[in-house]
Amino acid sequence: MENLVQLLANEPDQSGFYASLTPSNQARYQQWFDRAKNSEDRQVRLRHIQHELINGHRRLTIGSYMGDVRAPNPKMDDVTLRAKLIETSERLSHRQMAVYAIALCQYVATKLNFLDDPLLHETIAINKRWLAGEITFKEARAYAGVPMQHSRDASDKTHRLFYRMLHQAAVTPHVKRHALIASDFALETLLTKSSQSQVATKERTWQCAQLLKYPLARLKNS
Repeated sequence: MENLVQLLANEPDQSGFYASLTPSNQARYQQWFDRAKNSEDRQVRLRHIQHELINGHRRLTIGSYMGDVRAPNPKMDDVTLRAKLIETSERLSHRQMAVYAIALCQYVATKLNFLDDPLLHETIAINKRWLAGEITFKEARAYAGVPMQHSRDASDKTHRLFYRMLHQAAVTPHVKRHALIASDFALETLLTKSSQSQVATKERTWQCAQLLKYPLARLKNS
């Protein structure tokens, strides 16, 4: 396996910060990098590691998402733009990601002509009510079981994935990274209607552009 010390050798700021980490935190970075499935995945993970080091993260904070959470069909994706989406989300607040989840659901429903689906409106309402302080994240999490059950009961793949997206959007008030998982399911849902290679790039471009509409917070060293 490639050693991060060697890979970062030409980046003195990054290599210096990496060298200052505790052995356990260095090991966490290295082990996550070593779990890459292929050369493309290694490049994506290296980019994330550099992003983390540049921003002074002593602990790998997005590796668990990248390593453990996968869209149903990760091969049909633009991994570079997915990485950019995750990096951008790190600089957004929990509330901003809930706003994004609402926009994402509306966007996908429009493209699929699902705007009349009552679960769409209920999921959007859950996020809006949480943003307004009318409900707790626990109430949002409890509601999320409804679209999940509809996903299990759906008779076609498009609806099954659409409701999985709504499920993740509904639990965004609980943990903001669920909006990123909703993004994965959004892409997979749209891919059921077109498997053309440019679809992933087009949809990830929209997702990244949507996040960039929100003011980015200044990262603090952690």
